[in-house]
Amino acid sequence: MLVEQTEKSLNETRYRLDKKSQELGMVEDVRAKLEVDLHSTKAQLKKEKDEVSRLKGVVVQLDHDKDALQNELDLKVEKIAGLNNELDNRVSFGASELWAGS
Repeated sequence: MLVEQTEKSLNETRYRLDKKSQELGMVEDVRAKLEVDLHSTKAQLKKEKDEVSRLKGVVVQLDHDKDALQNELDLKVEKIAGLNNELDNRVSFGASELWAGS
C-alpha cells in the first residue's frame, strides 16, 4: 500500500512537473517574442529619432534660406522704391522745365 501511494504521489508529481515545464516553455517563448519585439521597436525608435534630427536640420536650412530670400527681397524693394523716387524726380524736373520753357 505504501509503495502504491508513493507511486501515485510520484506520478502526480511528474504530471505537475510536466505541466510546469510546459508552462515554462510557453513563458520562455513569449519572453523570446517580446525580446524580438523590443529589439524591433528600439530599431524603429532609432530610425524615427534619426528622421526627426534630419528634419530639424532641414528646418534650420529652410529658415536660413527664407531669411536670405527675405533680405534679398527687402533690398530689391528698397531699390525699386529708390528708382521710383528717381523716376518721379525726373518726371517732376522734366515737367517743371516744360512749364518754364513755355
